[in-house]
Amino acid sequence: MSSVVACRVMLAAGLILALSSPLHAQERDQAPGGDPATEEGVPGEEEAPDAPPPANLECHGDAVEGSGQGFLSSQEASEDAAIAAWLEKAKKQDPLTTWESAGKADLSCVKQGLFSKCFAIGVPCHLR
Repeated sequence: MSSVVACRVMLAAGLILALSSPLHAQERDQAPGGDPATEEGVPGEEEAPDAPPPANLECHGDAVEGSGQGFLSSQEASEDAAIAAWLEKAKKQDPLTTWESAGKADLSCVKQGLFSKCFAIGVPCHLR
């Protein structure tokens, strides 16, 4: 029986060493919420304040979001679909708007396997 106990003690010691290894500490530090510098309110990364649109742009209304229809097999097609959906909604606020002149424009995509779906968000603006 003493050899079984000794084996268990050695396994427990090995587990403790493995969990306290530098590699495990690195994984722990990279886990969400593991780095205090990435927490909100901690100085370090500064966010840009909401700047007014450039002087040559005239913006109308609130931000508009477009996402296209479902997940597509091409990310480029998904981006185009999101921009087209955004443009359709944005032109109701400003008929002269384009994606290139949108204020605070942001295009983000999510992937599910080989498919992606994109979301376009921006304030309808046009050149003066």
